[in-house]
Amino acid sequence: MKRTGLLLVLIFVAAIAFPALLLTACPGADDSPATLTVAATALVPLGREHSISYTATRFGGGSADVRVSVENPNIIRIVSSTGGTIVLEGRVPGNTAMTVTNASDARQSASVAVTVGVAGFGPATGTTDAHIDGELVISFDNVPVLNPGGSVEIRERATGDLVDTIPFTGGTLLNLAGTTLNVGSQLVRVEGNEVFIIPRFVTRGGTLQNVIQYDGEYQVVIPQGAITGRLNGSVFNGTSGDDWWFGTRSAPSLTPGTPVTVDRSWGSQADFRSLNGALLAVAGMGGDWTINIATGVYHELINYVTNQNTNITIVGQGHAPFGRDVVIQWTNNEQMNPGTHTRATFRFSGADLVMKNITLVNTTERTGSGNWQAETLFFANGIPTDANPRGRTVAAFNSTFLSHQDTIQTSGRAWFYRCYIAGDVDYIWGTSTAALFESNLLFSVWDGMREASAVIFVSRTPQVGNTVGKGYVLLNSTVTTQEAVVTWFGRNAGAFGGGFDQAAIINTNFVNGGFLSRIGLNGWRLDGGRYQFPTGHNQHVGWKVYGITLESQPWEAPVPLANTTVMTPDLVATEYNGRWSILNRVFNLATGEYETLPADAIWDLSALEAAFGASHDPSRP
Repeated sequence: MKRTGLLLVLIFVAAIAFPALLLTACPGADDSPATLTVAATALVPLGREHSISYTATRFGGGSADVRVSVENPNIIRIVSSTGGTIVLEGRVPGNTAMTVTNASDARQSASVAVTVGVAGFGPATGTTDAHIDGELVISFDNVPVLNPGGSVEIRERATGDLVDTIPFTGGTLLNLAGTTLNVGSQLVRVEGNEVFIIPRFVTRGGTLQNVIQYDGEYQVVIPQGAITGRLNGSVFNGTSGDDWWFGTRSAPSLTPGTPVTVDRSWGSQADFRSLNGALLAVAGMGGDWTINIATGVYHELINYVTNQNTNITIVGQGHAPFGRDVVIQWTNNEQMNPGTHTRATFRFSGADLVMKNITLVNTTERTGSGNWQAETLFFANGIPTDANPRGRTVAAFNSTFLSHQDTIQTSGRAWFYRCYIAGDVDYIWGTSTAALFESNLLFSVWDGMREASAVIFVSRTPQVGNTVGKGYVLLNSTVTTQEAVVTWFGRNAGAFGGGFDQAAIINTNFVNGGFLSRIGLNGWRLDGGRYQFPTGHNQHVGWKVYGITLESQPWEAPVPLANTTVMTPDLVATEYNGRWSILNRVFNLATGEYETLPADAIWDLSALEAAFGASHDPSRP
């Protein structure tokens, strides 16, 4: 077996469910009992002395000696055990049991679980309760180098059978739709002095699962030369055999209505270490689920497709504005995975989705010309059905969405309240019947690989029967334009069937963030093709504006607003005066009147308004 770095001794004390053992004899008639307490320890280097403390007292008081025995002395050696201190030395990686007994009363005996592990590995070698999801990590002394053609193997410890080979480049991931997605070099990455390794997914019995399973033991094998670096003072020569192994915990007990917890930190007692782990677990279980995510940066590609769940609520547990301390990020785009359903960082389909205090980032940066569509969020398949007349909905509060092209794509109905959204080309778009962006901060960013032009909306709002919803609405918000960037309200969606360019910007202030930043000449941009609106009804279905200001002053377009309706105060007051009317009232092309959706199609926001601390909605009946 190769020695790879300095071995450390990891001592865990286990007695039932307690971190330390306190064993007390039956008290005498007139005196105190004998006692024994053994404390847990931390990692210590192999070959160096490391101590754990104990307290032992005699019947009637006074200190007592202890006797210490080890089940497997090949793994750990007892150096000494006097004066309240037990000194240990780890010999080889592995697990054993150490028994500590009060020499004055043999009934006072503690069994201590001892693990000898390798420093710098997470999970540490010999860990017996590792999560099955989340990243593996190696902490080096210096900045390590991933060498070309390298890979990491995960094997079953008992049999040596290969579970997965994780390549440094050319990686792929399965998703819940059964699609294989290209992920490039993101499965194994270097950050500072650390190497992070992402175990993948596999289909078992028709179900997508983590390659690492519950109640198992696994080895992590890294060939010599795959990674160049120094680990604990020595040249890293890879791992083999039991150099790096760990056991996994039993599956958590999950119940709809009880929050599922996610925490990527080591030593976490959460249900999962990744959002993917939590979503995979609840995908086929039905019901409503809340997933609480601890602070941190989670490197994950989310592609969630289900037909079982009713509602998934994802709540960041941080306190930063716009959820900036709970970050889910990945690089994905049209160049890597062509197609609307495969190129997003976070695709969600098949249930209602609520997000609170979360940041989603598509870390794509253009490296050349061509199509670089790169959604951060794609909320898919929200169309109403006979079984679900309301259709699927997505809502977000105090959250951040960052990308360049096509940051957010939605279908169904959507409500984004007090969020931060950044992008350049078409950075809010889709096929929603109604998508309300209320009290948001938008930021039009510079992208040096394209023209210095940002477009907020591209709306392809479908006609449903004779009715058309409000489409994409920006209400009571602020849009800041980065230096040298031109922001357009939106552009035509081109030729598409069964729908219209339906969007409105109301009571929104535009801020010039630097030299040459401005609003496009006539607000909206017509890029050839067709601008689609119903003849005679473009004041209700088409491009609409009201109360736009620039630097908090009334804005007047340099040229007439082509293809645009400036809404009347009466129209705004009756149909765009609140979230309920925007999301639940539609225009009937046959009658030329607005109408409320049927009762079974109403999206009742009252619970979300309470959860988001939303302002009063004057349009609610």
